Amino acid sequence: MLCLHCLKQLKLKRIFQDDYKGLTLCLNKGFSAENFGNKKFKEMIDNKEIKIKRGKDNNVCLNQVVKKKADFYLNDQLINTKKFPSVKRGVSTKNNNGYIGFTLKDSKYPFMKDLQTKFNKVIKEMKASGEIDKILSQYK
Repeated sequence: MLCLHCLKQLKLKRIFQDDYKGLTLCLNKGFSAENFGNKKFKEMIDNKEIKIKRGKDNNVCLNQVVKKKADFYLNDQLINTKKFPSVKRGVSTKNNNGYIGFTLKDSKYPFMKDLQTKFNKVIKEMKASGEIDKILSQYK
């Protein structure tokens, strides 16, 4: 699950409400805030009602929150925040859509379609058997 991380004194109870207007969100480079939110959250970002800062990794973004250069950070609920005692975990999503990209340059990587097929098959098997849930339960 994706989770909001913020300073303990910030009271953000429900996501995508007007209390997010004017706040700054820190995201890892390459991450999309739209995956966390809904249509209204995306509109708020598009309308610059929520500002976006980028960081290269979890530590950079969490430091941005601690230094009050960002109001909150979105990432997986499983990230380690022990180095940041003033940061709390807040609102979480019900699901976490992860994505993996495969190149379309088949001529350069002729094995890519086979890799993609095999990868998808293994992930489906792991989901069906409960193996993914078992792995995730170790981090909760």
